[in-house]
Amino acid sequence: MSTRAALLRLPRPDGAFISPTIFIPLAERLGLINDVGDWVMRRACEIAASWPGNLKVAVNLSPAQFQDGDIAFKVKDALVLGVAHNFSSRFFGAVLFDLEKEPN
Repeated sequence: MSTRAALLRLPRPDGAFISPTIFIPLAERLGLINDVGDWVMRRACEIAASWPGNLKVAVNLSPAQFQDGDIAFKVKDALVLGVAHNFSSRFFGAVLFDLEKEPN
C-alpha cells in the first residue's frame, strides 16, 4: 500500500502559492483552523474514494484543532463521508499530528 498526503495550497492571484507556514498560523490566530481542517479532512476522504484500493490518505492536523475537543468525532465524520463515497475507512492510512509546535 502507498500513502498520499492531503496538501492544502492557497493560491495567490498571480498563480503562485502562499506557503502553509504563513496561512496555517494565520488561520489558527483568526480561529478558522477548525473549519479549514474539517473541510480538508472531508475533501481528502471524498477524493480518496475514487482511488484504487491500495492507496491510503494522510491528513495533517494542527495542534490547535485538538483544543476544540471534538477532533475524534470530526475524523469519524470525515471517514463516514468517505465511506458514503465508496471509500473504505481501512484505507484512511493515518492522521498525522503536527505536534512539533505548541498552539499559541
